[in-house]
Amino acid sequence: MKSKHLVSLLVFMPAIALAGSQEAEIRQSLEMWQPKSVKVQGGIVSIVSNERRITDTIYEAMITAGICLVTIPRPKSLKGVSEIRILNQFSRQGYVFEGGSPECNEIINMPGNKAKIYVLGRTHTHSN
Repeated sequence: MKSKHLVSLLVFMPAIALAGSQEAEIRQSLEMWQPKSVKVQGGIVSIVSNERRITDTIYEAMITAGICLVTIPRPKSLKGVSEIRILNQFSRQGYVFEGGSPECNEIINMPGNKAKIYVLGRTHTHSN
């Protein structure tokens, strides 16, 4: 019985460690915004900020100057990510970027105005 638990622990340990390192790298890229929490689960990154309201300016800056820039020195930091949620301090309002590492690589190589249009084209609002 104990060996069964040990085997299941060993099977799930790499996934837990990977999520932890991804969260740490993403949190580090957002250090200037001091997020309350960063969670990676099932290909979705959820970032809860300290802001009462997420404006489009805050959202765009966190995506382009924060999260996407981490892919330059750490290309695997967004591996497997398909969606990035930037939420207010209550997790009730914010924006969702539909994309991950490939989309961030495109953003990094675009001039400012084109990057902004690209981000907005892959964005929808979040509210509950």
